[in-house]
Amino acid sequence: MHEIRAQRLARAGSAADAWQNSLESAQRFANRMALASPGYRGLLSRRGVGLPITAESWRDLPLLTKDDFRRDAESWYGAPAVQQNVIWTFTSGSTGEPFKFPVTQEASEAESAAQELNLMAVGWRRHMGRATLKVEPKPPTGLLKLGYALVGRHEIGFTAADFRMEHVPAMVDRLRRERISYLRGYSSSIHLFAQEVLRRGLECKIPLVTTLGEGLSQRQAQDVERAFGATVYRDYGGSEAMHIGFECGAQNGYHVDLARFYVEILREDGVATEPGETGNIIVTAFRNDAMPLVRYRIGDLGSWAVDRAPCPCGNHFPRFAEVLGRSSDLVITPAGRVVNTPLLVVVFEYAQEHIVQFKVIQESVDRFLVLWVARHDRAAEHVPGLQQQLAVAFGGGVSFEWQQVAEISSERSGKRRIFVPLGSAVGATHS
Repeated sequence: MHEIRAQRLARAGSAADAWQNSLESAQRFANRMALASPGYRGLLSRRGVGLPITAESWRDLPLLTKDDFRRDAESWYGAPAVQQNVIWTFTSGSTGEPFKFPVTQEASEAESAAQELNLMAVGWRRHMGRATLKVEPKPPTGLLKLGYALVGRHEIGFTAADFRMEHVPAMVDRLRRERISYLRGYSSSIHLFAQEVLRRGLECKIPLVTTLGEGLSQRQAQDVERAFGATVYRDYGGSEAMHIGFECGAQNGYHVDLARFYVEILREDGVATEPGETGNIIVTAFRNDAMPLVRYRIGDLGSWAVDRAPCPCGNHFPRFAEVLGRSSDLVITPAGRVVNTPLLVVVFEYAQEHIVQFKVIQESVDRFLVLWVARHDRAAEHVPGLQQQLAVAFGGGVSFEWQQVAEISSERSGKRRIFVPLGSAVGATHS
């Protein structure tokens, strides 16, 4: 409760104070990491950045990417990770670059508090029945138990292990039977479900829906709201930095959480953008001492809102006008399985020790090309195992061609689109 009170006070304070406190927290964090993380300290030394880091030297700090952390990963960890007093998570599989990442208990609690405040701002209350729709394989039982322990309540969930379109009426029946009034999930999964509800003319009233992990267009949002009689709100972030921004009831942009992050939007030359100007989103996650996420280029483009007037919701943190992150397409396989970006993330994330990048391209209804970049000389030995996992996930009736490449090109946003369905020309290039 102390964490929630502290974050609530920060949101209600002045924007100028929030910016200053966020920058000072980021500087203190960077100095701690420079002492605790050999990898980060070595990088600063090579770049000629002296200590201590100050407001004046902040912009001299290098911009970090996943590639930096993947090189000799253990050298980057802070004391909590070295002592194994952390939660380990796999992250950034959505860009075709799986990566193992440590999170401290403090950071996890701060994240949970931020999410609770975000949801309360749009009408969520603790008594509301909650369901999660991710349309991906069911996680291990131990992970589910951990999730229930952290959340403090049970929720129902739907996965893609046996998902078919004909299951939608039964899913709707269960949502109605358990009086679910809040639905969350990946944007593509929520939209797919909503489309089928509309097509079948089913009644499924769920007043609150939040989407995460992928972009949700205005047209898709309208479909979701028609299907569930709901208002849908978007959540922006990544596994490295969850809930960076969240829509409030006014839906006039994404409030940026300065209680946990210092956020910059920079042009390619490193100069800060003006409001309304699109640039690279740079994040410093100063609540997680397990990893030096300092000036981290998360891989999305965004812009600050031109309107700086206080938001009527009472949250005075600054707002993104928009975020241009990854988008997720999906297909239905000949076996009736739903395949989308989250599903591929689950299949490939545990191969991150062997594969640096990957992309799956649908070349026909039943034929897929898998591009992949090896991490080491024996990486090809692990391809048969991944092939088997893909076959199970796709439900049979499809074939895969594996092609090893030196690199996979990124999109304009800076992210590498990992799933390209048939007929989509975006992101199909590689080198």
